[in-house]
Amino acid sequence: MKNKFTMTKKFLSAFALLMLFVTVHSQAQVRIGFMDVQTVMAELPEMENIRAQLDDYVQQKQQQLQDRTASFQEEVANYQENRASMSAQQQQSREEELATMEEEMRTFQQSIQTEVQQYRQKLLAPIYEDIDNAIANIAEERGLDFVLNRATMRGENIVQFSAQQSLNITDEVISRISSNSNQN
Repeated sequence: MKNKFTMTKKFLSAFALLMLFVTVHSQAQVRIGFMDVQTVMAELPEMENIRAQLDDYVQQKQQQLQDRTASFQEEVANYQENRASMSAQQQQSREEELATMEEEMRTFQQSIQTEVQQYRQKLLAPIYEDIDNAIANIAEERGLDFVLNRATMRGENIVQFSAQQSLNITDEVISRISSNSNQN
């Protein structure tokens, strides 16, 4: 019986201590700021250059794909033109070659999409790093514990929230990045 009482007493003491800790901890005010990355990206002068580089790269890749597509279509037209004079075995062999070419073209198209995404990420990496640095500096200066992004890169709201405009650091991030890029 004494063991049970001692165990209960220890449990209650631990529980009381835990509740005291939770109460003290929960009274600390969490400061949360927010920003809109889309607005920041739209305002940065470097984005114009990045868009131009990306557009050029995409055009090069599209031209490569168009060249391959034209070559493939020529091969198909050639096959259809000469098909009547081919043996069944030659037809089957040529159809297999064309199927392989078509599959290679699909793979090439997918690789182009991947390459474009990777190139875009490469171009945007320094911008994202600048944004992250500006956010970290502003958050530290303003004593913010968290900074939320108002929306995803596609514009969809991440979180439905209501906040004081004074907690919006979007303009400060733009200003900080612009002043840093003017110094470089």
